[in-house]
Amino acid sequence: MAEKGPLTKEEIEQWRDLDERRKAADRTKRALEKEQEPLDEKIAAYIRDKGGSDRTTVHFGYVLAFGQRQSQPSWLTEFIKLKSVEEAERLKKAAPMKDYVVVTPAAA
Repeated sequence: MAEKGPLTKEEIEQWRDLDERRKAADRTKRALEKEQEPLDEKIAAYIRDKGGSDRTTVHFGYVLAFGQRQSQPSWLTEFIKLKSVEEAERLKKAAPMKDYVVVTPAAA
């Protein structure tokens, strides 16, 4: 939590460092997801092929199975089904602008 009092140069530099680290972590996460995806598809195909009616199998000492969780419907898709594309566009354009922090080095 930020300390009370006037904004310091150190806090700005800390914000920039944290922002860069967060972005790097996001890039790493996306790269790992992309690398994992073909393996996920291969394991899913194996489960579909060998899993039987319970959708579970054991291979090399690992239980391979499909888990289930409630999926999240796209609010936009569902809204369009109930209303229209035009109404969805109207709502998106009417949404207020949201401020976010941008910190860049000042020109010397």
